[in-house]
Amino acid sequence: MTRLYLLVLDNTTWDEAAAARLLQPSRQADIARLKSPAARMRSLCGEMLVRYLLAESLDVALEEIAIEREKGGKPYLTGRQDVHFSLSHSGNAVACAISDAPVGCDIEQVGKHRPNIARRHFTGKEQAWIEEGDRDRDRRFFAVWTGKEAYLKRIGVGLTQPLNAFDVLEERSITHFYRDGYAIAVCASDVVNGLCLVPPEEIVKFIKKQK
Repeated sequence: MTRLYLLVLDNTTWDEAAAARLLQPSRQADIARLKSPAARMRSLCGEMLVRYLLAESLDVALEEIAIEREKGGKPYLTGRQDVHFSLSHSGNAVACAISDAPVGCDIEQVGKHRPNIARRHFTGKEQAWIEEGDRDRDRRFFAVWTGKEAYLKRIGVGLTQPLNAFDVLEERSITHFYRDGYAIAVCASDVVNGLCLVPPEEIVKFIKKQK
């Protein structure tokens, strides 16, 4: 069973230093290398979100959660082949999908549809579907984009595979959501029926609990 969670950052105060100390040194270094403070915060919040969700769903202590990455960059929970997750962030939002089978998730803040990108990376059928949307082209563009990223994350190849090598409109394993100006796609073996909102305060409590 696959569940999708969304964390939307607000003015809640975060103890970034305390949160960072909960991560493996290698992951701390990865986040520290990000140039933008906003990007560092999104990445850190994403790491806290997935650990909070895994700790809650598995009923284990944070110390028992060890996350590593495959050669392609896909994260996985060590010692648990029955638990899979995928994390994505954009703007002020972080999305996380947790499943008992391989899963991919992507979130993007909806902006203007980009015809040049669509022509280079989307199939002819996908481009036609976007253009047919008239006033809905922006959302359709980001539905295709997030669907493609979610699909590639699920199979663990990232953006190494050409985006126009497959058509998300024909891929039944992808479920789409729109929330507060964001397009979210989940690629899973089952249909994701809903979106669970995680209040930022819950993550703050989780961090303080680890002190």
